[in-house]
Amino acid sequence: MHLYPITWQYLAGFFDGEGCICIYDYERNKTIKDKPNKVYKYQEKLVKISLAQKIRFHVSMIQKETKVLEEIHQFLNEQKIKNSLYIYKNGIGSIQISSHKAVYLFLKQIYPYLHVKQKKAKLAIEFLEGKEKEVFSY
Repeated sequence: MHLYPITWQYLAGFFDGEGCICIYDYERNKTIKDKPNKVYKYQEKLVKISLAQKIRFHVSMIQKETKVLEEIHQFLNEQKIKNSLYIYKNGIGSIQISSHKAVYLFLKQIYPYLHVKQKKAKLAIEFLEGKEKEVFSY
């Protein structure tokens, strides 16, 4: 039983405020984090690059209130979305979703309810759908 009522709608709101969709470009050895102007300029290149070992998507949520993260972690596990929960020495916690399959499943579920991160989520979903064969082999 959850102490907090976790739903996809709640999770989308939480993610809009406390989440991050990161795109790591192995070709340039750098991460692009929540900087829409850079991501949209980058969009055409992302679509052209092969997913294999060049581009990685990663989703994270960071919060000082670790109890809510524990509830989200449990909810995601119940939904069969692979994720990791980390609690750091300073008391801050984070949930990390790293496999492309898990990132795709997570973003597909919260996408209809996102506001702030909807454009970036759409870019990630479309890219991952375009590479479906590779995505689901991870």
